[in-house]
Amino acid sequence: MKYSVLERTVPSENGTVDTFHDAGTAGFDGISLQIDGPDPTTHLSWSPEGRAKLRRAAVESGVEVASLCPSFYWQGWDGEAGLVSDDPSQRKKAMNALEHSIDAAGALSADTVLLPFFRVCELTEEKHKDRVIDALSNVADTAELIDVTITMETTLPAAENAHIADAVDSPPLKLCYVLAIKAP
Repeated sequence: MKYSVLERTVPSENGTVDTFHDAGTAGFDGISLQIDGPDPTTHLSWSPEGRAKLRRAAVESGVEVASLCPSFYWQGWDGEAGLVSDDPSQRKKAMNALEHSIDAAGALSADTVLLPFFRVCELTEEKHKDRVIDALSNVADTAELIDVTITMETTLPAAENAHIADAVDSPPLKLCYVLAIKAP
C-alpha cells in the first residue's frame, strides 16, 4: 500500500518543490498537487517549465505525483462557479482549466485528477448536475487516452452521484467519498 499526502498538508518554506522532499522525509510515497486559486496559472504544474521542476523534485525525493486537485474551483477564482456557472463564458473557462489539469496530470505521470464540487461550485440544482455531465462527457475520452482517472468529490447522496457517473458512462470517471461529507 502506498501513502500520499495533500500538498497543502505539508507546507514547505520554499513551496511545492521542497514539499516533495519534506513529504519523502515524512515517509510518504506520493503527493497530491493542490492547484489553488484565485489564479491557477501560478502553480508549477501549469507550465512546461514548472512541470519539469516538479518531475525533477519527484525523482530526487522518491515521491511520485499521485494526483492533481484543481481546488481553485471551489476556493474562489476569477472563473466564479466554474463548471456549474450560469455564465457560459465562465463554464468554458472552467472547462479549459479541467482539460489543462488532465493534461498536467498525464505529463506528471499522475493517474488521477480529483475534481471537488464544494462552496461556489456545489451541485445544488439539476442544471448544475447536467452541466457537470456535459463537461465530464467532453473530457472523458482525453482522460482515457492518457490514462488519467477523474474522481468527483461532492456533497450529493450516493444515488445522485451514481446518476452522474452513469450518465457520463466512461471508465475514467470515478467517485470519491470523504467521511466528513454530509449524509442525505
